[in-house]
Amino acid sequence: MLKKIFIFLFTCSFLVSAQSSDELKKLFESAIKDFKNSKFTSSLSSFNKIVNEYQTNTKTTLALLFIGKINLELKNYSVAEENLLRLLREFPQSKYSEEAEITLSKVYLDQKEYTKSFWSLCSVISSSEKSETNIFARGKAEDIALNYLSALEVKTIYDSTKLSSIKPFLLLVSGKIHLRRTNDKLAQETFTQLIRLYPNSSEMKEAQKLYEAALLTNKNADQSDVVGVILPLSSNLSSAAASEILEGIKFALSEYNEGREKKIGILIRDSELSRSKMEEIHDEFKDVEHLKCIIGPIFSSEVKDALDVFNDINTPIISPTATDDYLTETNDNFFQANPSFITRGRLLAQYIYYVGNKRKIAVLNAIDGYSPILSSSFTQEFEKLGGRIVLRESYKSGSLDLKEQIKKLSESLNLSEGIYIPLADRSDIPVIVSFLSQINLNIPVYGDQDWMSASDLESASFLDNNLIFCSDYFLKFSDENYQIFSKNFYSKINLDVNRNILYGYDTMKYLLTIMRNSFSGGDALKQKMISGISSVGFHNNICFDSNRINRYMNIVRYSSGKFELIDKFKLNN
Repeated sequence: MLKKIFIFLFTCSFLVSAQSSDELKKLFESAIKDFKNSKFTSSLSSFNKIVNEYQTNTKTTLALLFIGKINLELKNYSVAEENLLRLLREFPQSKYSEEAEITLSKVYLDQKEYTKSFWSLCSVISSSEKSETNIFARGKAEDIALNYLSALEVKTIYDSTKLSSIKPFLLLVSGKIHLRRTNDKLAQETFTQLIRLYPNSSEMKEAQKLYEAALLTNKNADQSDVVGVILPLSSNLSSAAASEILEGIKFALSEYNEGREKKIGILIRDSELSRSKMEEIHDEFKDVEHLKCIIGPIFSSEVKDALDVFNDINTPIISPTATDDYLTETNDNFFQANPSFITRGRLLAQYIYYVGNKRKIAVLNAIDGYSPILSSSFTQEFEKLGGRIVLRESYKSGSLDLKEQIKKLSESLNLSEGIYIPLADRSDIPVIVSFLSQINLNIPVYGDQDWMSASDLESASFLDNNLIFCSDYFLKFSDENYQIFSKNFYSKINLDVNRNILYGYDTMKYLLTIMRNSFSGGDALKQKMISGISSVGFHNNICFDSNRINRYMNIVRYSSGKFELIDKFKLNN
């Protein structure tokens, strides 16, 4: 009796399974037909039924792939990504996994997630032998890397991946990016590493040819003037900013070299924020015969190390961004393109005295950060010019109680023609503005560039046309020359122009202005740099005298809800 029941149940199960299989087949064929006829909505509905309403079957993985492809077509990127990743996660051995990775790469590329797109293709390259799919993936990955990634980004993937099969390709692509950016020295180093570590790889022969071509280029360019660049390109804390500054430097150089028979070369080195690495760079740079100038480092702390290490080399060194005081006093060859804090205080004092025609100023400064430096240098310069500081008060940054200081300011208003308030922290702005609003202020408020981060100033009507400060950076977006530059930069580098890019670009542009004529050595270049030649920059102008600190700052005013540039003021010495 039990045997008969088992035979009956088995027969019923077989019939249901056969019926279900037949339905599945028809549903799949209908989905494919709709897909071919671009009926994506009905096709997607059928494929979703196959995946979600049937047990895992022979059509599941292909259905997931088509769900990804259709949602990509419909620009439903998150749904496409979800289903393609499910295919790769749940069915890693599927014969459709490579096509899923390629489709996923397109999903990421459409969303401008270039690193993810590149890595999806790398997964295909690492998992498949030489095939049409492999060749296609290599070509697409290389195109993405050359057009959208930096050599540093590719090198980071190389350092982090455990897929040894992909490492030769990553080095080859990284070297090609260096070549495209006319950085032949780093390209040679990368190709050398590939040849040494992976002599049996398919990439080795191509790397050898590219290495020899770069070597020939360098030999032919041996007599060119060279600018050295030292930036912390691999530091976790600074690599993004350093890379952006480098892009600005290289773009300025490429503009200059275009169409010129005698070109200027560039020698880029990663300082790694390490003194020992700086010493290695020093040993290399001291033997570069036509090295005319060095750009970098970018942080004041690292500048101090560099000036000590490079003290025996008679080559001008210019930092685009370092702001600490007294750096130029430690090395006679050092130039600061970004004005020091003492310079900023002095410059605003001169602007207020000469342009604002003010003679009596009150000062309110924090006792923290660089606020006391700004206050002290401002006060000394203003009094030196013949002005009078009618009141000087201080406060602790972060304090919520400024009643006493504001009371004294209020009592001195009839004696003051303006108030100078250099900030220690932008977070103090709401408290200061709140207290100032209580004293019927009707005189100008002067300050440092942290005021540019202030928000909700619309409610502080007493500051409208009365808030004026100096800044090392201000961009006039409506300027026609800037708009042309921005479009050209994006079309060639695929990056939007930002503050760091302009720090690098304007510094290199200044140097190229100085280097237009031939020089016999570092002394001649230095003398021309301190002669007072000015270079008009997008973020700020650059000009030096014997103090070797940039004499320009932007003067900015808050007016009708926005900040506007009212002057590019040059310090008088």
